[in-house]
Amino acid sequence: MAVIQASNTSKNDRFSQKSATDEIPTAKRRNWSEVAGSGIETLNLGPVDRTSILEHLIANVRLEMSERYSSVLEDLLEIGHDPETKKEAGIYLHILWRENETTKRFWLYVGQACVLYLRIEKHKDPRHRSKNMGLHYSVWGSAVDMKPAFVTLAILDPPSSTQTQLVLSLAEMWMCLVFQTLTSLHLGSWLPKKTNAMWSGNHLNVALPLWQGFTDTQENKAIADAIGGRSTFQQYLASEDLVIRAWAEQTRDAFNDIRNSPDPGIRNYWWDLHKYRILKAQDTWGKRKVRMAQEYLEGAKALVALHSGNHGNHQTEVRAGSFRFTVSQTLGLDLHNGNEVILQYHLTSTPHPHAYAFLL
Repeated sequence: MAVIQASNTSKNDRFSQKSATDEIPTAKRRNWSEVAGSGIETLNLGPVDRTSILEHLIANVRLEMSERYSSVLEDLLEIGHDPETKKEAGIYLHILWRENETTKRFWLYVGQACVLYLRIEKHKDPRHRSKNMGLHYSVWGSAVDMKPAFVTLAILDPPSSTQTQLVLSLAEMWMCLVFQTLTSLHLGSWLPKKTNAMWSGNHLNVALPLWQGFTDTQENKAIADAIGGRSTFQQYLASEDLVIRAWAEQTRDAFNDIRNSPDPGIRNYWWDLHKYRILKAQDTWGKRKVRMAQEYLEGAKALVALHSGNHGNHQTEVRAGSFRFTVSQTLGLDLHNGNEVILQYHLTSTPHPHAYAFLL
């Protein structure tokens, strides 16, 4: 894996897309053992000890996901020379910033790809973004002066097995921790306790990379379903498989953690989706009530329910959806709890002469 060492740059080239290793011949690039212990200088955070972060990540993975990652953890430490080419698999960093904003506020997103240039092309496709509108793409499209830049963080061999795919996911997770692009919830769980987490909650990775490829559910859909309470996602939350349930709970909790972000744009994304889900649920319930009313206009089956009154007497009701109709005892129907009756609505333009239930 080739890892780019960041350094302080001027304002003009801070967001340059050119890799730091573009001018360095492959044969002269330092191998893994030489660069792994070197410090990274990042804006505002100061020195970042990426080796200690990796060690902390490995320790946590061993503890929480030993069955999934135990066979590949040590392989990451054995990676040496590797030529940097965008046709290879790797880890990338997507930088977004406002061109006309004097503060130069920026947003970061870390991703992985089996073929880097193909993944970047897909990111740049407006149609793809419109069909997969997650937090990443929402922030990207939030302003006309938003500028993007892609930086290669690591080059790996293309994944050819489950083990090599897990190495790719672990490398993505590592870079997410180094650049603090995960939610506050995940950073609090996976960063070493004494790490300065100044960037926590300000960037765009919601789903935990360690779960990459865990289910067929795409990240954006899973995140959206997590807040919407969709039945498919509820099935994951109620799964008897502890691993599947853990994935679903982390996905849901990470998404809900966005509402606490210090970045107003990220918070607004959560609230906009939350309001959309509420309106959609209200619309669905309204259509269901209309459909139910139409059924009862033609006559439909309903169940009888008996309730004890305040004076020891019994009250008989017929329930139809959200409506309850009291059946007068004077009708002498001798209804019992759970009896099935036919209920029919009658609509009139003026008050109905028989406003209460009567025997047909």
